[in-house]
Amino acid sequence: FDLNTRGWEVLNGTWKRTPAGQYKTNGIPYTYVNAWNKEYFVENMVLEVRMKRNVEIGGASKIYFFGYPHPLVVSGNYWDSGYSFWYYNNGYWILYRFLGGATTELTSGTTSYDEPLDWNTFKFWLHDGRIYIWVNGIFIMSLIDSSPRTYGAVGLAMYEGDPDLSPLLVDYV
Repeated sequence: FDLNTRGWEVLNGTWKRTPAGQYKTNGIPYTYVNAWNKEYFVENMVLEVRMKRNVEIGGASKIYFFGYPHPLVVSGNYWDSGYSFWYYNNGYWILYRFLGGATTELTSGTTSYDEPLDWNTFKFWLHDGRIYIWVNGIFIMSLIDSSPRTYGAVGLAMYEGDPDLSPLLVDYV
């Protein structure tokens, strides 16, 4: 986001490029806000995202991949389809698959390789139905999805559970 946010579209909430070249949202208390890149990607793409929440522990920061947001699921502003990686500042994470608004938890865990309340880099690779995940350059797991997605867009989201607002900053996608 050093130069612009070309290709990114706000789905809800307010997102802006900061003077430091980051994509930022303060969120909306007690809901998810979303933005997406309208470009579609295919299997074997490596997605890397560097993001930070420097105040809140309990609010999820989310990365969507191989998905499509429309229509957002009204009950939680979730994407209609795709994978969604949820990260919390206590090292806990969850990987979901969405299809037609229905949610399936694929796996979850805790990592000690994260930097709570600081910058973290998450990397995902989907290859031959297997999803690989790294946190800050350390491989943490892989799994086979029995119904893998092979194309879609990427996106960002965050939940704001604290009215004192803790912004999500994204350095790059």
